[in-house]
Amino acid sequence: MNTEASSSHTFKQFFWAIPLLLCLLQAGQIYAAWDRLFYEEIAESIRNVYWLEQKEIYDGVSSNIGWYGLLLFVYKTFGFSLHIAKIVRLVLYTLAIFSMAWTLKQCFGPKKSILPLVTLGLSPTWLYFNTYQTTYGLDITYLALLSGLLYMLRTRNNAKNNTAIIFGLGLISSIAASTYPTFLLYLPFILLIVLWPKSEQKKSWKIIFKQTSCFSTAFALPLLSALLYLHEPMRLFYDAQSKGTGLFRAGGMQLNFDLSHIMNNLTQVAKDLFERGSSYYFSMPYPEFGGFFSWLSILGVLGILYIQREQLQKQVPWFVIGLMLLIMSALLPNLASVFPGLRRCTGILVGFYLIYLLSSTFVWNIPKTKLRLFCMLMLVGLPVNHLVAYKRNLAQLNIEYQYNNYPLLHTAPTPSLSLEKWLADTSQGKIIDCSKEVPTGKPCKLSEIFSCIQGHRLWNHGTNVPLYAKPPKHSEKIQLNLDLWRNYTLAH
Repeated sequence: MNTEASSSHTFKQFFWAIPLLLCLLQAGQIYAAWDRLFYEEIAESIRNVYWLEQKEIYDGVSSNIGWYGLLLFVYKTFGFSLHIAKIVRLVLYTLAIFSMAWTLKQCFGPKKSILPLVTLGLSPTWLYFNTYQTTYGLDITYLALLSGLLYMLRTRNNAKNNTAIIFGLGLISSIAASTYPTFLLYLPFILLIVLWPKSEQKKSWKIIFKQTSCFSTAFALPLLSALLYLHEPMRLFYDAQSKGTGLFRAGGMQLNFDLSHIMNNLTQVAKDLFERGSSYYFSMPYPEFGGFFSWLSILGVLGILYIQREQLQKQVPWFVIGLMLLIMSALLPNLASVFPGLRRCTGILVGFYLIYLLSSTFVWNIPKTKLRLFCMLMLVGLPVNHLVAYKRNLAQLNIEYQYNNYPLLHTAPTPSLSLEKWLADTSQGKIIDCSKEVPTGKPCKLSEIFSCIQGHRLWNHGTNVPLYAKPPKHSEKIQLNLDLWRNYTLAH
């Protein structure tokens, strides 16, 4: 008995090494992409945060205020550098993966939790998006982060504690939805889990009303805070100068219900999942389901669900949630009029991995030993596929810095050195001359370099120095200030 107890304790200790290893693997990809800094990364992690510091929104497309608010807090607390947003993403991934590990362990025990934890933690799509300083993939991160709270809510009966948990769920859900609107697709299911009566409870409309009110109040709190903080709060929700974009819509622009348009968008998402990442800001050579082992696992999932169909009947609500997420995430985001791709449809992965989780727990109860081992091997094919993808995608990340597409932070070998050069030069009165610094035919976008330089000085408690530039079609230098972009004197 002592030997068994010791063995069990050792295994439990080993279990916690798995999320730690996953964090190290994620850190490896982030480190490989450290000097890659694309235009949209600068806009989403620096320019828009600088505007929020001034209590303004750059435009309706730049409305992911949950992300900007978090980064603003970090910059004001710890100081600023070009790449801190990558560290923030690593911290969020760490919190998410440990929250998910704890939840799985509580639900299924350490042995049954290893396979789904490793498989989702190694998701090529999730790991790749986490290397960006944008908001792509953060819907998955926040949902994994909420898993622990959802588990505690469903298993604990202390009314005061549950009220606090529901409030926390609403608050984090609001931040997540205003970070990347894809998270909105998860809200109905989160609410369903929150409001669904526990087995020992009777249905009570009074309890449902209280829980809904608590969740809604918490969800509204960050939005109301933003309204009170901003000088032009309604611009956050609707910006007429940016084609009516705003919060929860961002760059999706108008909806398009044309069937051929939807099919074209779905085709691009399918390519991102099965062929290679080739959509907007998703240049990933080895995709989520890009090889034989991943297809084998998909067949394994279907086979296990059929073999264990009696057990599936007891877990129908979770299967239906996964299936509905798959369908909704494939259709609704693809109504967007521009830039299709997997970044808006990550709910497909959430739905699939929920069904994969069910299969990976059902497989342990298959009575025939040989059939059980065969099905387990089929499921293991997916994390094997992910390990192959990790190696290939890491090689891609190691060279992506070569494609940095913002010339004004490409004046030195790395973006950080370029910024140091600009800080020194502008302190001595040098102007930013678009005709000299930007290649012919390339747009000279000054709002980003302005925010980088002035944000660095502001958040690192430096001396505020006026910035001068010579934009295209200007014969004389001008002093840069926010009014130039507020009234569209300089192009967005």
